[in-house]
Amino acid sequence: MKKLVLLFCIPFMICGCGEKQEEVKVQNITCSEKEELMDDGAVLIDVRTETEFNEGHLDDALNISVETIAMTIEDKVVDKATKIIVYCRSGNRSATAANALINKGYTNVYDLGGMSNCQK
Repeated sequence: MKKLVLLFCIPFMICGCGEKQEEVKVQNITCSEKEELMDDGAVLIDVRTETEFNEGHLDDALNISVETIAMTIEDKVVDKATKIIVYCRSGNRSATAANALINKGYTNVYDLGGMSNCQK
C-alpha cells in the first residue's frame, strides 16, 4: 500500500505545485527606445562612479554606482514594477547592474549599454 501511495505522489513531486513564474530578463535597448521609455516615466540610472558621473552624464540620470545599486536601489525606486534604464561607459557595468536589479525583484529593467549610444 505504501508503494502505491508513493507511486501516486511521484508525478506531483516531479511537476511541483503552483504556477511557474515567468523568468524576468534584462532588455537591451537603443537610444530612441530610451527616449520612449523616459516619456513613459522610466527612471534612468548611470551606474558609473560619482567622479565619472560628474564629468558628464545623460540628461535626467540618477547616479547609483554598480557597487552600491543592490544595497541602495530600494531607497530610490520603491515600486519594483517601475521601468528602470541603466547605462555606464561601455556596457559592462550596466549589464552587471541590470542583473542585480532583476535579482532584487525589479521586473522592468532595460540596459542601454554605454552612454556613447546616446551622446550627440
